Amino acid sequence: HNTPIHITTQGHITTTDPGQPNTLHLAPKHRRDGTLVTTDPDDPRTSAALTAAAIDVIQQHGGLDVRHLLTYVSHETFPARKFAKALRKRFTDLLNDLGAVGELWGPLYRGTRRTGKFSEQDIDAFTAWLYRRVSVGDRATAPTIARNAHEAGFVLGFNELVADIKQAMAAAEKDGRRHPELSMTKPGHRPQIEELTDRILANNGDRTLKDTIADLIAANVHGEHPQFKALVDARKQALKDDPELEAAAQAQGLPTLSPTGEFLGRRLNADTPTDHDFISKLAYAAAWENKTATPDDITETLQREGI
Repeated sequence: HNTPIHITTQGHITTTDPGQPNTLHLAPKHRRDGTLVTTDPDDPRTSAALTAAAIDVIQQHGGLDVRHLLTYVSHETFPARKFAKALRKRFTDLLNDLGAVGELWGPLYRGTRRTGKFSEQDIDAFTAWLYRRVSVGDRATAPTIARNAHEAGFVLGFNELVADIKQAMAAAEKDGRRHPELSMTKPGHRPQIEELTDRILANNGDRTLKDTIADLIAANVHGEHPQFKALVDARKQALKDDPELEAAAQAQGLPTLSPTGEFLGRRLNADTPTDHDFISKLAYAAAWENKTATPDDITETLQREGI
């Protein structure tokens, strides 16, 4: 994100200096003559750069929800606090204009733009994709997974998506394929986070602070570095002061996933004809997830996961 962007007077965008007069240079924010480039969103020169950046994002990622397109804009070049409103308008206008002339592309999933509804009983392509996404990417948050769904080719409203994602997360947790999502900002999660921290510390005597934080993040705990540091320091002291607490944490062992072998509450077998439809949907989701996987790779993955 620190790579300079150069925009010529013809509107061409490049990451290398084209050496043409009147080229606009962004990050570093100086022109060839040494004068500063304005950071006023309403300045005509900056306005052209915003439009060019928005076009580039849409060309690469297609007609996604504006909230997702915004995440692809360099915040080094266009700080979100100052440019979010202007960029949101650029994206909205461009999406409308491109859609009106039939030039707006979007990703396809199994050959088409799809809708869907998460359901453990009526398993469609979206349900299979979402279940696998929350299981494999078990540290991803709901907003990130919602963006992934749009990137995959599912056309669903954001609020509807988030509701489905939460249901899928609960189902994956029940099948032992996902750690419960815990946040340092939620007081109600604190006891569980402290228990996880105690187990990590008590069973890893030589772990550094960085290692311990990485273990907590891997266990789907979300927070900022200062919060993690204060937590780890406090729990180290608590374990030192209470040998019984440390012994109990050691007895519980490290926090690890224990998959039941079930998928949405059912066991799958490739020799069972009624399982074929669900398995094929999971196989496609696995292929979407790993674009370079071979059929043998996907077969081994699904077998390892319990099919």
